[in-house]
Formats: sequence, C-alpha cells, structure tokens
Amino acid sequence: MEALESFKGFEAGAILGERLAPDMITFGEQFSVICNKVEAHIAKLNARRPAGTTRHRDVISGVEH
Repeated sequence: MEALESFKGFEAGAILGERLAPDMITFGEQFSVICNKVEAHIAKLNARRPAGTTRHRDVISGVEH
C-alpha cells in the first residue's frame, strides 16, 4: 500500500480514507466490510456464531505496513 501511496502522491495512510465515487464508502470501510463478511462465512461453515463486527480502524491498525 505504501508503494501505491508514494506513486500517487498520497500521505501515508491517506488512501484508506479515499472513495472511488462520492456515494461509496471509503476504502478502509470496504476493507472492514469484506473482513467481517469473511468472518461470518467461516463461522457459518464451522457451525458457530461470528465473533462480531470489527471497525475498519481496528482492522487497519493490525495490518503491517
């Protein structure tokens, strides 16, 4: 992600707050939605309840740069 931000001239971490279109959620929020969806599907496959939703800032802070 750092390479993309550097290439595009964004500040570090700024790309996570960007939107592809004005009516879309941010990239960071989209990342969070996908993580929560994956967790829910894995829980369903394992016949257990999902752990709950995670806010995108919590997910992003756990991603190594």
